[in-house]
Amino acid sequence: MFSLSRAIEKFSIRRQEKLLSRKLPEDHLVALAHDFGTSSSMFMEVFAKPVEDICFDYPRIQPLKNIGLNAFLATQNIEPSLFSGYMELIKSGRTKLTNNHYENDGKHSFVAYYDEFNGRNVRLLTNDIALINSLAITKLNPPPPWTAWHELGPHIFNLQGDAQYWYENIWDTYWESLTLEQQDDFLDKHKPKFSPDEWGDWVEAVRTRDARYREKLKQEYEQDTHKRNN
Repeated sequence: MFSLSRAIEKFSIRRQEKLLSRKLPEDHLVALAHDFGTSSSMFMEVFAKPVEDICFDYPRIQPLKNIGLNAFLATQNIEPSLFSGYMELIKSGRTKLTNNHYENDGKHSFVAYYDEFNGRNVRLLTNDIALINSLAITKLNPPPPWTAWHELGPHIFNLQGDAQYWYENIWDTYWESLTLEQQDDFLDKHKPKFSPDEWGDWVEAVRTRDARYREKLKQEYEQDTHKRNN
């Protein structure tokens, strides 16, 4: 019964997130207040002062001016083992007002999370741009594909359902925020105990999802071909 209730809760949250952009502003505000366990009036009070516009590749940032909040919703999926580090970033230099509400010099941050896809979905509602910048620099990663979807194997063709959603909306968002050199570093640090062949298949599957890497392979092939023909 517990697992069923959790599954229903996660489905409800994801469905709600997809519908938020289509909700009327007042409905959107009420939904956010419910998710973060507070009130709409609290949000209107603490997020009243204007904030500058920002843009980050990762984590995903949604401005909320359209619903009357001078704040941003930052969402990402991270490995559960990284959650304590995530919370340390939130807590650093900030006063804890409630279980999920932190404040520093008039900047407010609310945190909510739930587990899904062998990772932890974390949602941060804040007007603290310095905090968002810290998260963007730290780039806390989701579980790698060989952990999140080990049962599918490295040959990820014709993805459907949850796996397709995860790769396209969670993994690719993180992976493409890294430089090719940072991707090399990630693979070096997260190499599991696979056979050389199996690990090679995983590396190829992960790396070729990035258009920049495919372009790099194309250029190397063309240079190779040119050298052989001259």
